[in-house]
Amino acid sequence: MIAKLGRSKHFAIATTIVIAIIVYGSLYPFAFRPADDGIGPVLRALWESRAERLGRVTFLANILLYMPLGFFAIHALGRRSGAAGRMVLITILGVFLSVSMELLQYLDEGRVIDAPDVYANTLGTLIGAGAGSLLTEGIRWPFLSEIAVARVPTLLLVAWVGYRLFPFVPTLDLHKYWSAIKPVINDPIPNYYDLLRYTAMWLGIEALIEAIVGTRRGWVFFSLFIGGILVGKIMIVDATLNAGEIAGAAAALAAWIVLGLRPAFRTTLIAFSFCAYVVA
Repeated sequence: MIAKLGRSKHFAIATTIVIAIIVYGSLYPFAFRPADDGIGPVLRALWESRAERLGRVTFLANILLYMPLGFFAIHALGRRSGAAGRMVLITILGVFLSVSMELLQYLDEGRVIDAPDVYANTLGTLIGAGAGSLLTEGIRWPFLSEIAVARVPTLLLVAWVGYRLFPFVPTLDLHKYWSAIKPVINDPIPNYYDLLRYTAMWLGIEALIEAIVGTRRGWVFFSLFIGGILVGKIMIVDATLNAGEIAGAAAALAAWIVLGLRPAFRTTLIAFSFCAYVVA
């Protein structure tokens, strides 16, 4: 019983984080203007947009954005009511959150109010809740306990991800994707300074990941983490890649695999890399 309550608490925290991400991504850059005419024009704009059509990519993106909300929220509720009741409750939560974001977007400069977003977000919440309900019994979440134990490495890793992926707003603009990778194509050979800087950085990140998930799985998670960060920088507004970052990640991964059996030497290598970077 205590273990189940602990898992529910972790999922409640995850649900809160997902809601925070949705709010941030929906309202960025937070350039609000006053509602001089009250709530009436806002509600009318939402109603009048009900028949608009979303592109397939945008519709899918809205579904994916809200799926984690439904998935984590249904685990956070545990077995406090029947599965159908929990799914209805969580879907209502998704509708309320989505409608709230759309109404606020009417007052946010640069954002557009779209009722079809609510349809997609509601569907995403329902799909996530359904998947979470089906997996309630059969799935285990060992990483939640590992993260809870390794709080300091996790906090440092999250802070670093926040630094690298700010402002955390993805875009579906293909031209932006090209702009993000163009520096790598135009200048594929990194200079020594960038190579040293990013190698030291990625070695430090690998050490944090290993402290969370353990030595055996560390390099696997490190590989996935590198891919996630690089893809994220391609998709995030105002973020770009450079050859030094990619080469440094490859060098750090290679060094970690080669030196996998000598953790003491790896620690020395990390310290030396950071010292050399500071000197440079």
